[in-house]
Amino acid sequence: MSTLNTLVAKIMVIGIILAFIINFGPQAGTACQPNQGPAIVVNGEEVSAQEYSRAYTQQLRQRTQQSRGEFTIEQAQAEGFPKKVADLLVETRLLAAEAKRRGLEVGDVELRDELKRIFDGVMPEGAWDQEEYELRVRSTDMSVPEFESSLRRQLSAQKVTDALMWAAEPTQAELKDAYQLNENRARFQMVLVKLAAFESKIEQPDADAVQAWAEANGDKIQEAYDGDEARWTQSEEVKARHILAKVSKGADLDEKKKAKAKIEAVIGKLKDGADFVELAKTESEGPSASKGGDLGWFGRGAMVKPFEEAAFALEPGGLSGVVESSFGFHVIKVEEKKAAGKTPLKDARSELAKELMTKAQTSALARAEADRIQALNTAEGFEGLEKTFTGTATETNPMELKASDSNWLRLDSRSVPGLGSSPGLAHRLLQQKDKGPCPRVYSTEEGFLVCQLTDRKEADDAGFAGAVENLRFGLKYPRQSRLRQELVQRLRRDAEVEINWEIVRVPGSRG
Repeated sequence: MSTLNTLVAKIMVIGIILAFIINFGPQAGTACQPNQGPAIVVNGEEVSAQEYSRAYTQQLRQRTQQSRGEFTIEQAQAEGFPKKVADLLVETRLLAAEAKRRGLEVGDVELRDELKRIFDGVMPEGAWDQEEYELRVRSTDMSVPEFESSLRRQLSAQKVTDALMWAAEPTQAELKDAYQLNENRARFQMVLVKLAAFESKIEQPDADAVQAWAEANGDKIQEAYDGDEARWTQSEEVKARHILAKVSKGADLDEKKKAKAKIEAVIGKLKDGADFVELAKTESEGPSASKGGDLGWFGRGAMVKPFEEAAFALEPGGLSGVVESSFGFHVIKVEEKKAAGKTPLKDARSELAKELMTKAQTSALARAEADRIQALNTAEGFEGLEKTFTGTATETNPMELKASDSNWLRLDSRSVPGLGSSPGLAHRLLQQKDKGPCPRVYSTEEGFLVCQLTDRKEADDAGFAGAVENLRFGLKYPRQSRLRQELVQRLRRDAEVEINWEIVRVPGSRG
């Protein structure tokens, strides 16, 4: 086994040991009583409420340590810890079952060896002491069979993950390709002529000019319209107001009855002719009260489900009955509605024509400036982009442009310093082999780029042997992670999983 693989194996073993120390330390399993019934059932195999609580406590402790103690149970709930822990327990059982199917289940000898490694540091005089071992296990509120079954399951699941390493192993050709990609680099000095700098220099075209341009460029307008469908598609929306009687989280029945009665009384006043806006200002307990309950325009998905369903069911001017949501009780008034639909091309044509016409003029001015700089860039005796474009206005640099350093770029670099996300640009730039001016101006989303190649590094075949282990690691582990995820997804798709959300949402709440 290579040094790297040995290190990885040790890390995995240490991770398992630490997980058990955290999971099964003193008082680790006291949050729930075992009579709650199972928290999860996976293909008929039960995960007890106590086991779920231990796993939840482990994740909570780890996250709290990472946050230096500034992590609360409320934050854990908000981040979806209950579901994450449940998923982890389901995955472990599915992978352990898969290990058994593949003949990879951990046997008694392997289990005993692992136990010796885990408890080696706490045994008296370094020898195995069965009584000491059983005492320590029972102190966790687990029986020895329960503890060993849990450890066997985790180790078996890990063996399936380890087996995926063989499938994730990169070929020699892939390693060499990765080496070439990583080591072939280049560095540039760059001047970006931004389109935005010329927008103010364009005179806004009049209606006749826009119409003439539209008639001559119908295909471009059609392409722009088809390429931005979301812009011209209008989802269904309503403009509404509401009056809210708030109900606190965990409110008892009396508090809910009082809030509901308040809204019923408000509805009575509205039906008797009271002004909704004025009543909202005095009666609503929501943040929109000062605005007469005005919520403005909103589409589906913007509000909690009961509120949304009631609002979209109303016609303009309509008043709802009592609507209950997680915030409390509401009465809703819809003022206007917009039906879903799409702006037809004939109605968008003029706006698109004006935009495209202005963009073309702006692009032409920016390109002309970039071409002027490129002519300087390739001229004999030119001092260079870095010395000429310093951000100070000169006769040669009237726009006060400043050259920037690209830093080292690889073929697969998706962003370029100073340019932001520029997929494919690095690949085009690195086609240049010799130092000096770039052969042409490059178009980017922001404008036009003039550049010079200042340095280049080529992959040295002699260095491949020294880099191969890191390259293997970089290719293998993302692949293994992907293969594991795909395997778990397949196993879960074919599995029967039941989750008791009463236990999983709030572990230990009934203990």
